[in-house]
Amino acid sequence: MKDIGYLYDNFLEDPWTVYRKYRREQPVFWSEKVKMHCVFSYSDCENVLCSSDYGVEYTFRRTKQAFGKTILDIDDERHQVLRKVVLGMVRNDELDALNQEIFIPAIEESIKDIEGKSSIEFNNVFANRVPAKVISRFLGMDEKDERWLYENVDYMVHYLDGSVSNVEIVTKRRDAIHDYIRTMIIKNAGTTKGFTSRYKELVESNRLSMEEFIGLATIILAGGIETSVSTIGNVMICLLNNPHCQEGVIDDETYTGKVVTETLRYEPPQHDAVRFARINTELSGNPIREGQALKLLLASANRDETRYPRAEEFWPERPEMSNLSFGKGLHGCVGRRFAHKEITTAIHAFLKKFRVESNSEVVPKIVGGSFRKANHIPLLIVSR
Repeated sequence: MKDIGYLYDNFLEDPWTVYRKYRREQPVFWSEKVKMHCVFSYSDCENVLCSSDYGVEYTFRRTKQAFGKTILDIDDERHQVLRKVVLGMVRNDELDALNQEIFIPAIEESIKDIEGKSSIEFNNVFANRVPAKVISRFLGMDEKDERWLYENVDYMVHYLDGSVSNVEIVTKRRDAIHDYIRTMIIKNAGTTKGFTSRYKELVESNRLSMEEFIGLATIILAGGIETSVSTIGNVMICLLNNPHCQEGVIDDETYTGKVVTETLRYEPPQHDAVRFARINTELSGNPIREGQALKLLLASANRDETRYPRAEEFWPERPEMSNLSFGKGLHGCVGRRFAHKEITTAIHAFLKKFRVESNSEVVPKIVGGSFRKANHIPLLIVSR
């Protein structure tokens, strides 16, 4: 089959046609362009994510260049230690407190700044701002630095899929973020202001090294901002394309949660993940050599017709089924419940406050490579 141009314009605008073709004709495909086995079906992606035959460790991963050594790049026992630290902060019994103390105030502040306006650019005034506010407060960072943090994280994340490629710039931005985290550790010492105030508890007690603490804060910052920014925007695009769903969102936060879950399946913010074979093995009859990379097209898996009824439809009412947008297995996203709660609360509050419609002739498209969102979402709004 013809190789895939992951950064070509036709793919960036519509990857779904490509995914569908490969799922049906060659669900595991060696790409000479990216030097990876590209994996398209749900069953194969799930297999790789959950199997000990595959891992994340690789010497020259772009994630290491962008963020430094973090939980994303290790498979050993330290990975589980780091996961437990984060999971302890985002347990279900902690989410209600986080919702009241961080999510709702950040959302209400953003909505207040919009009141009285009849037209807005949704990304600039809401989708970008809420996650930056939330994660800044969760980590204990200064609110005045939210914009700077967002801009640096956005560049670092887009370095991962090659849409920006300057190693010198990404290194400077990574080092600036690390220095900033060190500054916040000193500033928040002796307080209870966010994750950075826990340095003494976690590092000086020898539970984590300094490098691990900074790496964890960096990944919380990057994942907590970029994924949530894109998902909030993608939810709005799905609602503009399916206006019959908006009333349900206004009336019922539980239904809003279903809309968020379906958006994560139907238009996820991150389309792929990379794994490396730890041994010589095979996947659906395709030989995989030790050390070879696999590009897991999680977004393709989320529309696999063999798993999902009406797979190509946006259907929030679908029977509850898991999707792979947050990954699965040992490296599944530890912040999935945090993100889902934040996004659900934000969308529900916004649509309870405003009636919305697109302020362009056609609803903007969600575009991109590994990371996808609508770059601009102009809205007409009316207070309810």
